[in-house]
Order: sequence, then C-alpha cells, then structure tokens
Amino acid sequence: MIKPPSMNTPPKIKNSYRWFPYFRDCIGAIDGTHVTAKVPRSMSAAFRGRKHYTSQNVLAAVDFDMRFTYVLAGWEGSAHDASILADSLSRPDGLQIPEGWGEDDFFQDVVTFDETETSHGMEACEKEAWKEKRL
Repeated sequence: MIKPPSMNTPPKIKNSYRWFPYFRDCIGAIDGTHVTAKVPRSMSAAFRGRKHYTSQNVLAAVDFDMRFTYVLAGWEGSAHDASILADSLSRPDGLQIPEGWGEDDFFQDVVTFDETETSHGMEACEKEAWKEKRL
C-alpha cells in the first residue's frame, strides 16, 4: 500500500502567498485513466468503454510532488468513475480522505453512488462475484 507522508497541506503550498488561496486544504490530485487491456472474449463487453476498445479503468492519486499515493487497477473500462471512487473509499486499505473533508453534498453523492446504475453489461450477481474475487 502506498501511503501519503501527511494528510496536511504541504508546506510549499501553505507557505506560498501565490498558491495557498487556491490549494488550501488540498493534499494532491485524483483522476482515472483507461489502460488498454487484453481480456477473454466472454468479458470484452464489460471492458469495452467509451473509448471503444477494451480497457481497465484505473484510479490514481498523486501528491504535489507527483508521487503516487494511491492506485486502484482492475476495474473494467465501462465502469463509472464514481463507482471506482466509492469502491476505493470502502476498502480497508483504500484511499484515505482527511477527517472532516468531503462533507459536502457532491462528495456524499459520489460515495453513495449506486453501482447498479453503471453501464457494465454485467448482471448484479456477476458484479458481486467479480468484486469479491478482486478483494
């Protein structure tokens, strides 16, 4: 598990008149990316995303020095980013969010995103079995 050195605002941001107003309480950045994947033909529909090729949707977080602090790979390319974020937050060794952060409505909507609303092409029981296999 990759761990960030601190959940506090980095000193180079905190001590900067230029950057502090814009990045106060920010500890890094998070985004998803699609990585080409070769999967069995029987699973290709689930791994074919909006990019029209089979891929994994990979979630990554970095600190201000562009060092990875969290990576979650393995989700099919058709998975919604909100589902992947919710999964990463629900894992015991998942993405760590500083205490008190994310109490706004937007964040709560992401965390409670209903995975059954994704466009996977997998039935609910298949999704649960696949999710259990990844844990």
